[in-house]
Amino acid sequence: MYGIYSSMAGMTNSIFIVAMIVLTIKFWSSSNLIIRVLLLFGVSLFTIIQPLLVYLRAKRQVSILPKDMYIGFNKIGVHIETKTKTSVIKWKEIKGIHKMKTMIILYTSDKEGYILTDKILGSGKSKFYQYLINRTKK
Repeated sequence: MYGIYSSMAGMTNSIFIVAMIVLTIKFWSSSNLIIRVLLLFGVSLFTIIQPLLVYLRAKRQVSILPKDMYIGFNKIGVHIETKTKTSVIKWKEIKGIHKMKTMIILYTSDKEGYILTDKILGSGKSKFYQYLINRTKK
């Protein structure tokens, strides 16, 4: 959710939410039942419906991930191993690194990457982030 609301689309959503709340308050007393339902739908669209859909999509994506995945890092690059597949991503192929409050995201393309949560990284998050930055400098 942090990624959604910190983007330009998230800012637009926030403006839309405020506008819908103002419209709902302004027209509530003078509107009929159908308009009230539409106003409530407009308010809940980006406050309830969209977050729920994002959660369900993320849950579906997580359910198709391999259960036994190993990710390792060394001077060559990032090593990913599952029961059926092994791959190596060289450091020069890493597109970006994004440090967030509760995770580090290692981007392998514009829309794909590996999420390493604080639960996985533990107290070494800052040192690991610095290691990634040093390895990916061009």
